[in-house]
Parts: sequence; structure tokens; C-alpha cells
Amino acid sequence: MENPEAARATEDNQLSSAGWKSGVYSEECQQVCQLCELERDHLAAILETVPHGIVIVEKPNGKITYVNSRAIELYGTDPRGLEMVSHSPRAMRLLTLDGDIYPSEELPANRALLRGENVRYEEMVIEQPGGKRAVVTVSASPLRNENGEIVAAVGIFDDITERKQIEEELRKHREELEDLVRQRTEEILRANRELEKERRELRQAEKRARDLAVRLVGAQEKERRELGQELHDGVGGSLTLLKIAAARARQTPPDQIEAVLEEIERVADEVYEQVRALSHGMRPGMLDDVGLVDALSSYFEDYTAQTGVKVSFEHRGLETPMATDTEIAAFRIVQEALVNAARHAKTSHVTVRLECEHTMLRLEIEDRGCGFDPTEVDSRSSGISGMQYRAQLAGGELVVDSSPGAGTCVSCRLPLRERSEAS
Repeated sequence: MENPEAARATEDNQLSSAGWKSGVYSEECQQVCQLCELERDHLAAILETVPHGIVIVEKPNGKITYVNSRAIELYGTDPRGLEMVSHSPRAMRLLTLDGDIYPSEELPANRALLRGENVRYEEMVIEQPGGKRAVVTVSASPLRNENGEIVAAVGIFDDITERKQIEEELRKHREELEDLVRQRTEEILRANRELEKERRELRQAEKRARDLAVRLVGAQEKERRELGQELHDGVGGSLTLLKIAAARARQTPPDQIEAVLEEIERVADEVYEQVRALSHGMRPGMLDDVGLVDALSSYFEDYTAQTGVKVSFEHRGLETPMATDTEIAAFRIVQEALVNAARHAKTSHVTVRLECEHTMLRLEIEDRGCGFDPTEVDSRSSGISGMQYRAQLAGGELVVDSSPGAGTCVSCRLPLRERSEAS
């Protein structure tokens, strides 16, 4: 296909040559034409050096009559000869930013050529024959003759592909940063919620500790009152009897003194048993003498004799030495749990299990009695809080598992060593 520009140039040269030979053109006209050609060459040279793609289209069909080298580079081919109005944008590979075919009537060059619009910096995509795409901004303006009629339009292209890529990278980085900030914000909020939860639990634990301390002081005062009452009513009464018997012995004839001495001995035995029982209630002396297993075994015998409730005692690994606080806490917790079973469980049998597990003493007191709902029981009056407080003081924990008709199991874990020793 013959290049239209080359054909027109050949025609102009032929006409010009004929004119010179025929003498049609005067010397002045020749000078003007030479000057115009020089200015046109200068303009073409200037247009070739600018960093913008430049395209000129002419009426009536928007034929592309001029492109500079930058425009050819952007198109990926020489588009001269194509008609912007009659050719489809698909054939010209002109796309919107979304990748859709650009509507023909909305092409900036056609709007300038057909409607006289001045289009400024409209963005579009040029798809080259190899599939490579360039994002450009297009500005277009109409060109008019001396009568003000639109005869052509000029379009100027600026390649903003790199800028768009940078903008896209910035957008992605911004989204990633926003996601990171959102994640960190959620983590901080979650951490704050967990911290607030821990604070609430700490305040509740402190309140429980204060309540337990108050109840412990109350329990101690109650024990003191009961001890005082027991000393007054039991031991005091027996000592009074001893005093009376001793006074009577002074007045008794020698042949009758044996009966009085027997009475004194009997009352003394009663006083001894009363004091022994009181002492055992305050601190089991057998813990110091024979250890936890034998002390519990002895207590179970007395317990069964007094309540009629049999106790099965299972133990393993208790040869391991343990702290005094642990022994006392274990004894008292078993004692309190058995008292509760005798009072409330309506059972004839209780199982007590003790076992050493590494650094912990595990104990269970289980009955098959009537059971209860822990949520409906006042722990302050049931002895549960007292057992829990004893376990906490020894550095352990205690859980009560029960339900109506299913019996009760008190589970406790206590450290074998005192915390100061373990550290």
C-alpha cells in the first residue's frame, strides 16, 4: 500500500516542477514557497523532539494524516491512513481504563473534530499489536480554517503507564498498611479486653480473699468460743468433781479410801479424754508423730464409730516428704468433707483417695449420697469456702463436683513443698 504522504509529496513536487518550467510562479512566489517548506520542516523537526505523542486527523472521516515518532512508539505501529470516524475503536485497540472498548463517539480526537470540543487530560489505554498496554492522557483540540470551519483536530498523548503503576503500588501498600493497622488495632483491643477481664477476675479474687479472711476470723472466734465453752462445761466440770473427790478423800476412813481413789481416777481419765479430744480438734498431734496416712486412718476409725459411715481409704506414693502446711490442709479438708457427708449426703459409705503426682498431692473425697446443686448452696454455711480457702493458703486448688442424685466428689491438688522451698 502506497504511503499517502509520499504520494502527496510526489504530486506536489510534480506540480511545482511544472510550475517552474512553465514560468507560472514568479520568483517571489518561489521564495514564499521555499520559506513555507523550510518552516514546515522546522516544525516537523520540533514535533519529532517533543516527548509527547502527536496525531493530526482531518475531515471528513478523521483520517490520520500526521503522527510523530513518539505516537508511533505508543501505538506500537504507524497508524497513518486509519480513519478515526469510520474505523472501530476495537480495530484501533483503544480501551477505557477498565479494559472495555472505547466508544467511537467519545474518542477525544472525534469529539474535537466533529463537535469542536477541547478535551483535556482524558485517560485511556492503547493496546499495542503484541498485547502490551500503555496508559495515556489525551488532550485534543479542533483546528479551523480562515473561515472558522473545523478542518482537522490535533491530539496529544502523554504516557503515564509508569505513574499508574506507581499509583497502583501505592494503593496496594496503603491497603496493606490499613489492614496491618486494623489488625494491630484489633489485637490491642483484644489485649485490652483480656487485660480488663484479668483485672475484673483479680478484683473478684481479692474480694473473695477478703470475704474468706473475714469468715476465717469469724470461724476462729467461733472456735475460741466453743473451746472456751467446752473447757468450762466439760473440763471445768470434771475438775470440779476431782476437787470435790479430793476433799472427800481427806475425810474418808482408810478402810474406805479405795473407792474414793477409784472415783478420782475415773474423773481424771474423763478429763484426759476431754483434753485429748480438744487438742485433736485444734491440731492432730498424730501428724507430728506418725504422719498423714496413720493420722487419717485413726481419724476414720473415730469418724465411723461416731457417725456409722464407713470410710474406704486408698493411697499411693505418700512416702514422698511433704510440707507441714500441706499435711494440715489435706487433713482438715478431708475432715471437713467427711463432716459434710455425714450431715448432708445421706450415705453409708465414703471413699477417700490420696496420691502423689510429681510435685503435687492429689486427694478426692467421694460419696454416693443424695448430692446437691452447687449453684443453690450457700458456700459460706456449707464449709465449701473454708475448704477452698485452706487449699488456696497452701498454694493449691479445690473443686466440688455434685448434682442432685449423683453424689458428691471433692477434688483437691496441693503442692508437696512450700512455695518458698520450691523456689
